[in-house]
Amino acid sequence: MLLKVDRINSFYGKDIFVKPEVYISDNGNDLCSKVMSLRNADNKMSKSEPSHMSRIDLTDSTDDIIKKIKKSVTDSEGIDLTYDEEKRKGLSNLIRMYVAIKQEQEQNDGITVDDVVKQFENQSTEYFKSECGELLASYLKPIREEILRLRKEKKYINQLLKNNASEAQEIAQQTVNRAKKAFGLPC
Repeated sequence: MLLKVDRINSFYGKDIFVKPEVYISDNGNDLCSKVMSLRNADNKMSKSEPSHMSRIDLTDSTDDIIKKIKKSVTDSEGIDLTYDEEKRKGLSNLIRMYVAIKQEQEQNDGITVDDVVKQFENQSTEYFKSECGELLASYLKPIREEILRLRKEKKYINQLLKNNASEAQEIAQQTVNRAKKAFGLPC
C-alpha cells in the first residue's frame, strides 16, 4: 500500500493520497511487534486462531487473563528465568510482554529484558507467569471496563458512528476529487 501511494504521488508530482502513518513505539525497539501465540510461540497472536487460549482478548476478565498466561506454553528447560528466543520461545514471549507493559506503565524505555530476567532471577517460571498475568490483567482492566461501558451506550455509539461517517465521507470525497483532477477525469 505504501509503495503504491508513493508511486502515484511521485508519478503525478503532487500529494494526491496521504501516506498512512505507522504508530509504533518511538524508542525503536520491537517488543510490541513480537507478541506471539500463547499456545504456539512460533505464530503471532491472532484473534483468528481457533483456540481462545492462544490469545488475550481486550474483554477477557482478570481471571481469564491470569489463567491464559499461567497455562501458556513455555518449556521445561529449568526453573531459572532466562531469555532465549530460540530455545525458550514461549517464555521469551512472556518476558517481552512484561517488559513492554512495564515500559508503558512507568514511561521508561530504559527497562530491558535483562532487567526483568534479573528481577526474577531466583524465581520459578510459574512464579513469573503468575506475576506476568497479574501485570497484564491490571494493565488491561481499564480498557476492558471502558469497552464494556461503551457496549451499554448504544445510542451514543450509533450517534458517534453517524457523525464520524459524515465527516469521513467528506474527507473521502475531497480525496476522490483530488485524484480525479490529477488523473484528468471530470469531478
